[in-house]
Amino acid sequence: MFGVNFVAFEKRQGYQGMKYQTELLSVANCPPQACSPQNIRAYRFVYDPLDSTSFLPQGIKDPARAHKETRVPVKCSLYALSMFTTEQKAIEKYRDLKKFVKNIDKTIGSHLAEGQVTTTDGTMSTPNRKGHFDVFEYSGVDFTNSFSISTDLSGV
Repeated sequence: MFGVNFVAFEKRQGYQGMKYQTELLSVANCPPQACSPQNIRAYRFVYDPLDSTSFLPQGIKDPARAHKETRVPVKCSLYALSMFTTEQKAIEKYRDLKKFVKNIDKTIGSHLAEGQVTTTDGTMSTPNRKGHFDVFEYSGVDFTNSFSISTDLSGV
């Protein structure tokens, strides 16, 4: 059943192979049809020092969370990298999350990194009104060298 949606995705996007393909195949219409490759400046919550753990989707870091999630769009999003269109929108989201997430610095990171996402990195959702979007990575993509820490979020 899910393979049919993924085949459609392959045809839509000029398929290059997806990172976390097994997990994506387990979720209907994931990545969503509205996703497309883009070139965009992006901001992401990361750890310091910046390494590959800063670029693991929440569903990969915590498979139990993804397994128990029943809402298809949310489950799909757990296998993508959350990013923001501007530094300010990312900081606003971090402030909001900090009110409700204990030890947020250990969960999603303590710093903000800035970098470029290109059409060869993956396919992305349309940014929402709060500037958030998901990036579904192609196989072999490594953002650790294309992002750099721009802001310490400990004081926000």
